[in-house]
Amino acid sequence: MKTRRELSKLALSLLLCTSPMLSPKAFAQEQPRLYLGLTPGHTADISARKIAEALRTQLRLSYRVENKAGDMTRMALKAFREDPGADAKMILTTSDEKYPSVSDLVLVAPIGQVFSRALGPLEFGLYADRQMPAAKVEAIRGVVEQLVTTGVIPPN
Repeated sequence: MKTRRELSKLALSLLLCTSPMLSPKAFAQEQPRLYLGLTPGHTADISARKIAEALRTQLRLSYRVENKAGDMTRMALKAFREDPGADAKMILTTSDEKYPSVSDLVLVAPIGQVFSRALGPLEFGLYADRQMPAAKVEAIRGVVEQLVTTGVIPPN
């Protein structure tokens, strides 16, 4: 039979071994991202942040805007495609032929024209991975369309 001291040592060693598994990070789910291939402060960035806020307040979906500017949105698309959160991640980008293709993604909602200094006005849209559930796409589409029709996005 084990003594109290031995049992205490055993309990302490078990606690130390499992403590990394009990940390808050072990249970926290990563916040889904809304990627954008432009710098903070750009009109598309403002639109992305307004979309994220509306999704949080109306659908209780908390998105973090992730600016990945560079190489004509290639950096953002690369980060988007490497993100394992296929059923939640989204990207705000253009389908213009001068930019990387988004033909493998689902258009959640068209946003409207966003001005590019290099190329002038471009049609932007909110896109998702094909693994995002259709009901979620439809719910997000409704929120975004409301923002577009009321003139909240894109900002002028």
